[in-house]
Amino acid sequence: MWKTQKSCAESVMPCANTEGAATRRLRSRMRRRALTRFRTLTRFRDDESGAMFVFGLLMLTGMLVVSGMSIDVLRYEMLRSRLQNTLDAATLAAANLDQTQDPTSVVLDYMDKAGLGDYITASDVTVTSSINARTVTATASGQVNSIFMSMLGVDTLDPSANSTAKEAIGNVEISLVLDVSGSMNTSDKIGNLKTAATQFVSKMFNTVDPGKLSISIIPYAAQVTAGPELFSYFNTTKDHDYSYCVDFSSSDFTQTAIALTEKIQQAANWDPWGTSYHSPWLDPGSSWRVCPLESSRYILPFSGTQSTLDSMIDGLKAGGNTSIDVGMKWGVALLDPAAQPIVSDMINKG
Repeated sequence: MWKTQKSCAESVMPCANTEGAATRRLRSRMRRRALTRFRTLTRFRDDESGAMFVFGLLMLTGMLVVSGMSIDVLRYEMLRSRLQNTLDAATLAAANLDQTQDPTSVVLDYMDKAGLGDYITASDVTVTSSINARTVTATASGQVNSIFMSMLGVDTLDPSANSTAKEAIGNVEISLVLDVSGSMNTSDKIGNLKTAATQFVSKMFNTVDPGKLSISIIPYAAQVTAGPELFSYFNTTKDHDYSYCVDFSSSDFTQTAIALTEKIQQAANWDPWGTSYHSPWLDPGSSWRVCPLESSRYILPFSGTQSTLDSMIDGLKAGGNTSIDVGMKWGVALLDPAAQPIVSDMINKG
């Protein structure tokens, strides 16, 4: 017996089972799709295969920035080192006490010859000079336009250099050769000489470090009298005991030293032309004497005491003929290294 199957629409019973199955299938498909998406996202989340690439990009960017900065810094340092090296050489040359040119001009010329003249002006150079020292201080500055650092807001780099050079003579020895011949009595020349000599001595003591200065005073007229103490150090002919002068030969003026071992002719005590320069302050008959006996006319050797030097200058009196050659000979002789044994012995004697 055949039974005809009715459709859900024709059936008296509701199609609940049929609708439930369809819904379940739809939901099942949606769950599978969601699960698939979740698994895909989970795999993407857990996949680290591209992490080093991102890190590499970050590192590469950093390396490019640092490399670019190093190029800017290298350009800055190249200019700074050129400025410093050239400026050091320039100030050394300018501070040289044997340098006869203007120290500021020397510095500027050095910089200009090195192609760095645009980085310094005359106002950047300071020169301080004294009788035995010279100090030169200079500053130079430039500008380098940055290439990579400008991306960080640094548009320029400003290299600069500072240099100071000083040359000084540690110990100063001076021979003050003073004319005390008879002509110095006119127009108060002897007074002017005393003033100038005293001012010079004062300036030297104010300039040179304490204990570093030695001044010898050599008064000269027709002769120079060494005085008994200084005279005793030389090998003279010892022709008499009246006075303490020596006569130099022409060959003696070809060298600065007075040899301590070679025989030197002692000068005569009298001068046949003395009456023409008679000086009333001298003792009777002394106007005939070529080599004065007065202690005020003795050489004052190697003094480091200002008061002693001032007293010596203040006691000078004029009289006699003029022999500047003899005065200069004694002046340079006391500066010559050959006189060192005399200095040493005087030191040992206090």
